[in-house]
Amino acid sequence: MAEHDIEPSDLLAGTSLELSTGENHTIIVGRKVVFVVEFADTLFRTNSAVPLPVASGPVANSSTPTALDATATALIYADQEDVVCSVAGHTDTVGGDEANFRLSRLRAEAVKGLLCGDRDAFANACWGPHLTEEQRYPNGGSGTKAGVLWLDYADVLNWIAASQDWLCVTGYPHKAPWLYDATVAFQKSYNASAVGHGKTVDVTGRFDKATWGAVYDCFELGLAEILEVDLDGLKELRKSIKVPRQAAPLVACGEKRPVDHAGRDSYDSQTNRRAEILFFLPGHEPVLPCGGGTCRAASCEPCNPLLFKRERIDLSASNGDTLPQMNLWLLDHLGQRMGANPASPDPLAQSLGACYRLVLPSGAARCGYADADGMVTEYNFPSNVLCLLQWGKREDAIWDGSAMDDDEAEEFFIYSETIFIGLEPPSRDLSTCQLSNLGYEGVATECRQRFAADYGSSMESEIFNVHGSGRPKNSA
Repeated sequence: MAEHDIEPSDLLAGTSLELSTGENHTIIVGRKVVFVVEFADTLFRTNSAVPLPVASGPVANSSTPTALDATATALIYADQEDVVCSVAGHTDTVGGDEANFRLSRLRAEAVKGLLCGDRDAFANACWGPHLTEEQRYPNGGSGTKAGVLWLDYADVLNWIAASQDWLCVTGYPHKAPWLYDATVAFQKSYNASAVGHGKTVDVTGRFDKATWGAVYDCFELGLAEILEVDLDGLKELRKSIKVPRQAAPLVACGEKRPVDHAGRDSYDSQTNRRAEILFFLPGHEPVLPCGGGTCRAASCEPCNPLLFKRERIDLSASNGDTLPQMNLWLLDHLGQRMGANPASPDPLAQSLGACYRLVLPSGAARCGYADADGMVTEYNFPSNVLCLLQWGKREDAIWDGSAMDDDEAEEFFIYSETIFIGLEPPSRDLSTCQLSNLGYEGVATECRQRFAADYGSSMESEIFNVHGSGRPKNSA
């Protein structure tokens, strides 16, 4: 039996095969593979090129990978495999072709900047050259109308507040004074820190290009932490990134490659707002005709399933023993959530929940505030560890946001508990740990009895639901 290898492109081009008669022939069509790391729909908002350090939208949860997770996965893969890469940006179908092409290119530039270490490209793309100043700060930033990127500003500032322990937490992002104050706090904290290696930014209360450069420096630290390397180690990893000889290192697909409701125009779809890092084996680089101009989807080889098979790279490999996002409720001794208090004379307490301190097994501490509902959110948090949680400041206590030692914390906070945080239960059974987190200490049977008196049932499903929701005692 004779075997004949043929490329799919030859079939599509109508190439003829000369086969002898009188024997069997096997035709082997060799389809190439493109390996894809996706910066998913949860990482870009409408009309924005900012790759978010936290997942957003209704489908996001604590296990949803972030832009830093995706970047870390791509760097690990490039370091371990002999591959070359291109970055592709996409949009939904709202707006015109030209505007969406430009936006998709900016998304690709932001991701490529984060992947390859191009600070200026990242800062320019996130700043948004496609936007006017009125779109960034409507009516001069008075707060009568939210700017296009205000939710992005809030997510970035709150992530940096948690990861750097800086006082740049912002409340409701549509309230201009909160956003302004948080931006000023970030700019001042950056200038006073070593994060920028001598770089400083003007303290304006606005996100200009220089401020986005400062954000990039913070992202660098977060990326290095995920990869468990220092900044020099991150530079070494980036040396493994190779761009193809034939294909463009960056492509803008605009709205031409939707994955949700393909063919439907003016469709506002979070799923279609994404970017992709595409990895090819050497010599398998495709022809990307749209690299320097308008998208030509019909002749784009990686888009043709006859030519390329898409294999998605699992982002969970970069997480290791780290939770991309961790959430927990802060409750008082009555089991009530410790959220914002609109009647408080303290402006901070009107918008944010109780303050807290989480002490890791290493001795490092993370401090911050719960949100208005009383929920704590931490990012890139160690998994399967016992931590000391302290929360709720005493009435006369004052905190300027600086780090405090154990003795100062004991005087400052009202409540203190050792809790388990992770995806796997410790040596005790999970329901016992959850009861302990809810304040039921002692003999297991007595804890369950007290819980049943408070909630009407001691079934494990009820314990799980109460633990996850922070539902107050004796509530329906």
